[in-house]
This record gives sequence, structure tokens and C-alpha cells, in this order.
Amino acid sequence: MCSALCYKALNDRCAPLYADEKPCCPAYFSCPDGTETITRSSNPSSADGTETITRSSNPSSDVSCKFGDHEIMAGDEVVLKNPFLATCKCAVPPLITCRTEVPYGTLLRKYYS
Repeated sequence: MCSALCYKALNDRCAPLYADEKPCCPAYFSCPDGTETITRSSNPSSADGTETITRSSNPSSDVSCKFGDHEIMAGDEVVLKNPFLATCKCAVPPLITCRTEVPYGTLLRKYYS
């Protein structure tokens, strides 16, 4: 069952965070905060670190996920650093899916604190 915090996180397009030890249920939702790194599979960032995004001529044919205001394409990777280190991918749209080695109980305590 999703709490009010969960519904707000989903509405804000935050990413569900799954612990490796209990991959069935998200224990935390991480929202973009500027510390995340997005690596595009089709075109890497430029030398100055800015993000370059290229889309096909028919964007509706591309599979994509939302992470806040970011559009994450299938194959892109997002690395979260705050509050936990996690790796995310666009595996099951419309939201990215993130995995971490942080214990499930630690994620729950942080989410509900």
C-alpha cells in the first residue's frame, strides 16, 4: 500500500529505490537534487561536462522514463549520490528504477524520518 509520501514522490516523478537484499518493494524514493549523474547511451556528455541529448526524428517510438524534469531513455544510466549511492535505469517506464546495496531497513528509516 502506498502512503501519502509515496503518492507525492510518484507525482513528482521521483525514482523508486530498491535494496539488493529485498528487490520486491521500493523502500525509498529519490528525487532529483542536482547531484545525480546522467550518462546517455547514445551520446556521452561533452568534455566540459554539459549534457548533450539527441533524439530520434520520431520520439514517440523511443522508450523513455521520467526522473523529475529529466527524460531518461532506455539504455541511459543515472547514478544517484544523495542520500544513498544507487544506479538507475529506464527498465519499466514511466519511472526509472534504482538499485542500491544499502540495507532495506536503513532505506525505510531514512524515508520515514
